[in-house]
Amino acid sequence: MVKPAMQASPDDILQHMLQSNYREHNILVYPHLSMLRDIYSRYCKSQLETGKEIAVILPAYENISSVRRLLTVDLM
Repeated sequence: MVKPAMQASPDDILQHMLQSNYREHNILVYPHLSMLRDIYSRYCKSQLETGKEIAVILPAYENISSVRRLLTVDLM
């Protein structure tokens, strides 16, 4: 089922992602890298804390150390 595009805040996007069904594919178009950082760090934190999933991050626009630093700070 194709769902329409939506414009939303990072909080709304995160909730939408957390309510996605298993095997559902979503595409996220973000206006700037800081919004993407906010969304992926909070999504990964949520999934890791609940123990529901693993998180695999393949950074393309950032180096690995900055992603690690962001997740470490965000997970504290």
